[in-house]
Amino acid sequence: MGETARASLSMKGWDEKTYSEWEGGRKLTHVDAGFSYEGDMRGEGSAVWLLSYNPDGTGGAPAIERFEGSVGGRAGALSCSIPANSIPRALGTPSLSFRAPGRES
Repeated sequence: MGETARASLSMKGWDEKTYSEWEGGRKLTHVDAGFSYEGDMRGEGSAVWLLSYNPDGTGGAPAIERFEGSVGGRAGALSCSIPANSIPRALGTPSLSFRAPGRES
């Protein structure tokens, strides 16, 4: 059985560059971002996002993040992919959950 870890996230950096733009408000951007985690997860994360902006404010945002620190007191590093639909831009603050296998006793 897996465990649940909760943490607050602080943004440490956001470098967004447009690499393609169309008339009508559509565009594609690339983001390098940095985060700090406090709580059950303690450490630093860095992510790469590919953002897709639609004229109506919706879009997609697939990402890959690398986290280094500790989760539940266990130190290490992990990387994960974040699906495009997990960060609904129109709804405001994102919420992410990671699922990892539990430890064998």
